[in-house]
Amino acid sequence: MYWSIGNYINTDLRSSGQVTYGSEILATLSQQLTRDFGKGYTYSALTRMCKVAASFNRTNIATLSQQLSWSHLIELSAVEDVTKQEFYTQLCVYEKWSVRQLRKKTDEMLFERTAISAKPETTIKLSLEKLKTKSEINTELVFKSS
Repeated sequence: MYWSIGNYINTDLRSSGQVTYGSEILATLSQQLTRDFGKGYTYSALTRMCKVAASFNRTNIATLSQQLSWSHLIELSAVEDVTKQEFYTQLCVYEKWSVRQLRKKTDEMLFERTAISAKPETTIKLSLEKLKTKSEINTELVFKSS
């Protein structure tokens, strides 16, 4: 539901020109949603919904929401590089990290310290796809580079 709200704001409202005032429309929308549906629609919550919707497409979010919590998705949406985000997402699912563990791994720059980070992007994507589809982990995804 939160992804759908963020997606609606990102696509429908912004494409129709209704989000021309930036934060003002989110503040107004926040007040309306809170009045109509209760708490949980603060300005910061709406900005997080928009960020998660911008980071994950409908297909990905349907699968990921079965495996990760909303808090996981918020943390992952903060990772701006798409390859790094996919790395953390797949390892988070595979190793069943808590949100605290995910935050620690990103803060410690796990991706940059693994052997795979020095490989070409196509190699990284292939390894991540194999982990995602076959649950086969490439040793370079977990071993640190020297």
